[in-house]
Amino acid sequence: MRLKHKIMLVLASSALPLAAAQAQSFEFLGENLAEGTLVRTSIEAGLTYTDNFFYTTQAAPQQEAVGWLLRPGAALTRSLSRVSYGFGANAEIAGFDVPSSVDDYQDYRLGGAINWQPASRHQLTFGPTLLWDHDPFGRERTENTPLENRELDKWRQVRGDARYRIGLPADRFNYELLVTALDKRYTSNRNFTQYLDYSSTTEDFLVTYNYSPKTAALINIVATQTDYDKIFPGAFDRSADEIRYLVGARWTATGKTSGDVRVGYAKRKSNDASRNDFSGLDWRAGVSWTPVAYRGISASIGRSSQESYFNNVKFINNYYYSLQWTEDWTVRFRTLLNLSYIDTDYVGSSRSDQHFTADFEGQYRLNRSLKVLARIGQNQRDSNFNVVDFDRLNVYVGFALSR
Repeated sequence: MRLKHKIMLVLASSALPLAAAQAQSFEFLGENLAEGTLVRTSIEAGLTYTDNFFYTTQAAPQQEAVGWLLRPGAALTRSLSRVSYGFGANAEIAGFDVPSSVDDYQDYRLGGAINWQPASRHQLTFGPTLLWDHDPFGRERTENTPLENRELDKWRQVRGDARYRIGLPADRFNYELLVTALDKRYTSNRNFTQYLDYSSTTEDFLVTYNYSPKTAALINIVATQTDYDKIFPGAFDRSADEIRYLVGARWTATGKTSGDVRVGYAKRKSNDASRNDFSGLDWRAGVSWTPVAYRGISASIGRSSQESYFNNVKFINNYYYSLQWTEDWTVRFRTLLNLSYIDTDYVGSSRSDQHFTADFEGQYRLNRSLKVLARIGQNQRDSNFNVVDFDRLNVYVGFALSR
């Protein structure tokens, strides 16, 4: 029996203000060590099952797998008068009963966020993120590949974010600039993966006009420059410049409903003169509804660009739709439902995919620190390239302890 080992260190997202980053990354109760300093710890353990470990098409034999996983975690946050920061870590160690497969790996993820408010109307947030990760076999470059006994595609990614915000909610105008630099390099199977290495820089500028305390108009310009280090022999250069112009509105209709809608135009210009430019309608929208304190429903739709893992595809154009529903049935029992649908076009080729995911989770809290988890999910992809179709069932049961 081969075991899979995965270790990840996850820190608060550096692209968000510190408080928001903590809320997204950590769900620990916390323990105050000193005034303004909070330490949070957690551990999760469980058993998992999948009926299609390698994301194999239905026309081919599929590999079932049973495994265990362990997720310890910790975070440290500190708030001062004008400066706050947070650092955290969690690990995931997993083992699966998959025979004849080189599936042992260790992944690491490091990051942090520092928020500085030099004046009441000025706020700066900085944060690096470091990842050592891999692509699961049967996804990305290894789709429809039968050699499960070869090394996984491993990669390292370095990311830095800097955000500068001017204005208060009561001001008529707010301004925000987010600059992100990213560098991704593969470290294994270099004969093939060297052509997937790329770096990018994104400038995201947002102007908010607060028409009323609950309604704001938005102007958003996002520019991204992507550069690939090497070009596969006989292929074209996938490096490109993309710019998005969006206008929209953000509102809080009541204390229970809020939304953000942006619509505009996107253009992606290839650095290779032999390739046609891409342009079209661009949008993103999200709505949250909390009709009662124990129920939360949110939905989002939009278009996004994804870097291609194929040498003959300029980029991947995604149209996504998602729905989330959280319900606290009692003070101890909670359920979470996540549904998503992604319509994907591989620009530069004739391939088109439809990807559907459904996940349902139940949580029962035994006491203030301990809860039991049960999760079931279905992952399905349908493509006009039938050899990459797959269905995958995932089941998980475990417990989580936090303080």
